[in-house]
Parts: sequence; structure tokens; C-alpha cells
Amino acid sequence: MAGTHWTALRDVLPAYQRIMTVSVGSGRDTSFWHDTWLAEGPLAELLLAIYNNFHGRAMSVHDVMEAGLHNLLQHRLTPQAATELQHPEDLLQNVSLDDSPDQRESFFQGNGHRLKSGIIYRASTRGDHVCASFTFVWCNFAPPQVKFFIWLLTQDRIQCRSSLLCKNIVDDANCAICGEAVETADHIVLGCRFVHSFWTRIGWVPTDIAEVKQLWLSQAPPRIHKDVAHPFILLCCWEIWKHRNDVIFKGLPPSVDRLTTACRQSVCS
Repeated sequence: MAGTHWTALRDVLPAYQRIMTVSVGSGRDTSFWHDTWLAEGPLAELLLAIYNNFHGRAMSVHDVMEAGLHNLLQHRLTPQAATELQHPEDLLQNVSLDDSPDQRESFFQGNGHRLKSGIIYRASTRGDHVCASFTFVWCNFAPPQVKFFIWLLTQDRIQCRSSLLCKNIVDDANCAICGEAVETADHIVLGCRFVHSFWTRIGWVPTDIAEVKQLWLSQAPPRIHKDVAHPFILLCCWEIWKHRNDVIFKGLPPSVDRLTTACRQSVCS
């Protein structure tokens, strides 16, 4: 589906899946690879070699169980995938499906299955110590999907090309925008030459942006009030990430003007 809302939902889906567990009923609404429906965790991470030899990665638990995992793999498996193949057989032998709906749960849910940032915040508190990253991420007026993304970003858990290369999903880890360095989380938001131009355009000294694991230590320009500095950084990083995805997946050219306009609209919305 097209549209900005659907794009935002697709962007935040990996973060959503990381904090949810699924009690499988029919298995029709649960991703076989990306949802946490087994105690061991997402199968795409647990069985990476098999995942890379699988056809149709968006398939549900129901579809895979009905067709049989073996029947959905490439005919010629890599040696590592062939070695891993016994593991899913052990995991799936006791799985049984019925006609009931799949149920999603999270420790971070409140009533009505709504995400409660306060629960996440309290989970980050130990005695009198408060985790600075959670204060930065959750205690502001940025939209929920932005908070999800920044939560992963500050843990260096976004799916940048260096991470995908380690998982054998891509063959090249270089930045798709500048092509001058390996694309890490830090490179995406503060190391890329293109992003330097963006920060400069909006009046922010690029060297004042802290590394992603300490993003809350970034120094805001004097003209930006401290109460809005943090959500402003969150929204800019979110738009940088979406801009990067547009370049890679939609083939759009990098554009500081387009990125600046998107950030302005995001802040004003």
C-alpha cells in the first residue's frame, strides 16, 4: 500500500516486532521469520543461513507449516544452511495450529494493548539510577514510531548495511548515498558527507551531534530551546533514516532540499 502513513508503519515494524511476543493460534497473522512466536526468538536471527536460502520471506507461520519448510527452501543449500536444517525440525515438531486468532503481548503494553512508554521508562530505572537513553527517547512529544526507531538507534540495532553484511544479506556495506565509507548507524546520522550538509543547512554544527549510543549528549544550537532540542534530534534522525530508505528502495536521488522539507513538515505536524 502507498501513502506516508503506511510507509511510517513499515519503517517501524521491525521495532514493533522486537518488543512483542505472539501466542500462535491459526498462525495466519504471524510472520514465520520475524515475529517472536517461539521462546528462542525470531527465527530469522536464530537460523540466518536457512533464512537466506528461503523463498518468500513475508510468509506467515500458517503458510510455512502448511507447505513444509523443506519445500520452501532453495534446491541447493549452502553448507551452513544444510547444517542448520535439523534445528528447525526440532523446534517445529511440537507446533500445532488451530482456528483461534494469534495473540500479541508485550511487557510494555497497558490496557487496550496500547504501548506505554512509562512502563519502558520504569523498566530502565534501577533504584535511584535512570538510564539516560530512555529519558531521551521516551520523555518527549515525538510520535510513537519515531521513539521506536530512536530506541533501536541508540542501541545500535538498526538494520544498516554493516549489520546486514554480517548477516550475509548484502554483499557490500558501503553507504549507498556517499559511497565513501561503511554504512554504520553512526555514519547514517552524523558521518555521511551528505548528512553533514543537511545538519549544516538547518544550522546545526555536525560535530555537535553525539554518537548514536550517546545521542542525548548532542549540543543544540543556541537558537533551539532545550525543551525542544531532543525531540527535534529524534525527528531529524527519523527523517534521515526514511530519506536513506527512499534512496535505496525507491531509487530517489539524495536531496538536502527534500530532506530539509520533510524535517520541517515532521516538526510542524
